[in-house]
Amino acid sequence: MKTFIRNLPVPAEFCLVLFVGFGLGNIYIVWTMARQGVMTISDGIALGLLVLKLLELGVILWIGRIRGWSVSTFGWQISWKGTAIGILLFIAAAMVKILALISLARIHSPGPGLVIAGLTVPVIILLALINPFFEELLEGGYFIHSLQRYGIWIAVLASSVFRGALHLYQGFNGAAAIFAGGILFGLAYWRWQQLWPLVVAHFLDDSIGLLYFRHAA
Repeated sequence: MKTFIRNLPVPAEFCLVLFVGFGLGNIYIVWTMARQGVMTISDGIALGLLVLKLLELGVILWIGRIRGWSVSTFGWQISWKGTAIGILLFIAAAMVKILALISLARIHSPGPGLVIAGLTVPVIILLALINPFFEELLEGGYFIHSLQRYGIWIAVLASSVFRGALHLYQGFNGAAAIFAGGILFGLAYWRWQQLWPLVVAHFLDDSIGLLYFRHAA
């Protein structure tokens, strides 16, 4: 297996990493929606997703070790500057997504989106800690780093399209808003080549968003 992975062409590695990273998780989401009609997040479903993400992350890092890359390859430096950039990135992306949702609502009726059912604060904290690192490592760092030879706009737009498509369970409007925010995330990564600002912004987005929807539910 190691020899097979080591000898993979770069495009094949790219497809393998994305399939491992998002294949099982999306099958789980589709299965959940097929049973319930909408994407309902409860403690059980959230913990199931987190277990899948940790397993997928372990496999991905194992593949990276064989292929000669790791998290540090994509820029992993925790700093106050990166934290400040992440907070500003969160604010800017939130404004862009809100404007996108308002504009899209005028021409396209929003779908059912997410349903929060009994999601507790400790599980929200776990989600907000693990999910941002997992997603930004792949949707941001790995994706853009792999496509950087094609130039900034192809790499950033491709990453944003992929990011939005993975969130179609939130409805078309929600996915489109995430695509718009993803462009800012991609540009920030291209500029600083660091994952930490993206993880901070994503952490704030997940934690505040989930706490808001939990309160509304």
